[in-house]
Amino acid sequence: MASGRLGSAYIEPFRTVQLYNNSSGGAASLSLLAQVKSSTSNVAISAKIDGGSTAAETTAQIDSNSYNKETLKLLYNNNTTPTSTIGKIAYASYSTSNSDTSLTVTPFPSGTAAGTDGTGHSMPWCGTTKFTDWGYAPQFPIYWEGSAYVRYYNEAAAAAGGFNFFAAQVNKNWSPWPSQTHQNTSINYYNKGACADPYCIGAPVFLHDNNAYQTVVYYTGDTSNTRAQEASTSLYRQQINSNDPGTNERPDKLTYASGGMAVFTHTSATRYYFVYYGRNPANTDVFGNVIRYPESTFNSAGQKPLWIRSDPQAGIQHSSGYPAITFHEYHPTKNKIYSCATVRTTSGYKKALLEWQCDALDAYMTANQFTTNSQDYWQSAATLENLIEKGWVLDKTDNLPTEFLTFQSKVRGSMKRFQKDLWAIKIKGSDGTNKFYQTSDFENWTEISSSTNYEEIVSTDIQVKSTGSVTNSIASNFDTVPDAGLIEHQTSVNNYERTGLVMSNNDKLYVRNHSDTAIAVQAMGYEET
Repeated sequence: MASGRLGSAYIEPFRTVQLYNNSSGGAASLSLLAQVKSSTSNVAISAKIDGGSTAAETTAQIDSNSYNKETLKLLYNNNTTPTSTIGKIAYASYSTSNSDTSLTVTPFPSGTAAGTDGTGHSMPWCGTTKFTDWGYAPQFPIYWEGSAYVRYYNEAAAAAGGFNFFAAQVNKNWSPWPSQTHQNTSINYYNKGACADPYCIGAPVFLHDNNAYQTVVYYTGDTSNTRAQEASTSLYRQQINSNDPGTNERPDKLTYASGGMAVFTHTSATRYYFVYYGRNPANTDVFGNVIRYPESTFNSAGQKPLWIRSDPQAGIQHSSGYPAITFHEYHPTKNKIYSCATVRTTSGYKKALLEWQCDALDAYMTANQFTTNSQDYWQSAATLENLIEKGWVLDKTDNLPTEFLTFQSKVRGSMKRFQKDLWAIKIKGSDGTNKFYQTSDFENWTEISSSTNYEEIVSTDIQVKSTGSVTNSIASNFDTVPDAGLIEHQTSVNNYERTGLVMSNNDKLYVRNHSDTAIAVQAMGYEET
């Protein structure tokens, strides 16, 4: 008679295991225990008992090659149930030399390259045609500099374009383009580059030219969009610097937009602006007001943005080798914006990782959107302490790798979100060291390594994993196990125990993890003889 721990597993996110198979010839009495490796996080689990022969998961080979972490994203013939790979996206080179690195798309089976991200590196890349699953807006912007167009795609248009949609995101001059939901009219002020906020309703695209004139284009429907353009009355020209702002291109990115906040910096100016407008503004005319100055030029129907001016210290500017911003990205799972920036403090300035509290910013905007109070810091430079006191920012600098912490830190390979909760970047520190990092939360960072196999959660039911020899898809079969044996259904647990389970001979106990956090499970008990 076996007794004690009869089965155990550490269930990875969204995986299913057969925890125990009673092959004793008699009954078994069990307790099901589960524990998350955290004192605060909960994980949703389900459990079933069944006497059939269903496997917990089905593994199928989808590629005879194995890939490592240096492949940022595999492309599949089907984004829901992949049966083969059709391409991959990776940085062009993982060299640590002092050189710039672009993204490249390599399709299968032709082996011809679809190109690199070129000067369009500032635009977002979603890595999937199901971009709303990743927290993006229902429309996704792609900027084509060659014709000065912003093109908007919904999921149906993106899926229909297939590989071309991916290639168009990475290579702005890819041809032929997939059919798009809508295309704006020609833009006047754009020749120094663009940045886009795909997380915001309207998906605004901010552009600028060598005169510090600005344009914003935003989506207002499948057959319409709006373009606002500011020449001598642009925020850039009036409040930052009227000279050539510099190019928003690799590796000299100067403007950013993500999660309802834009950042405008200037190659030869210390002063720069964080401008918050929110992910779901009450009126999309706020986008035009983001780039307008003075206030008398505002669209009267438009919500006022929150301008936060930072002015760290003379000489802290891009042209002197001190980029103000290293990255600026929204994390949709956490509803936070992360800015690695050189900011003013009460005692000088510092390089910091700012965690913007979107809930607090939204509450402030709702209360002050039509009053002059919504521009707290547009005439005086904000300090880090001011922002923390307001409740808008937390200082999350402590865990940043040293390459990010120097005032000279510079992007060498554009930051891209290549899986649902994974971002990658190539960064150069003041000592000339170049490293590739990935992060899932912007607080913890892992150097990208060729010794780690590729893996991806394609959906809650499908995962892709390389083994070192081949690449497989792994599909959960939990839903095919009869529900008659269901004993737990997406029960949220941290420390859990279910006692009194009596299993007949040949019964199996299946456990499903429905969350993005792993959990340890054990079957404790005894078998009759």
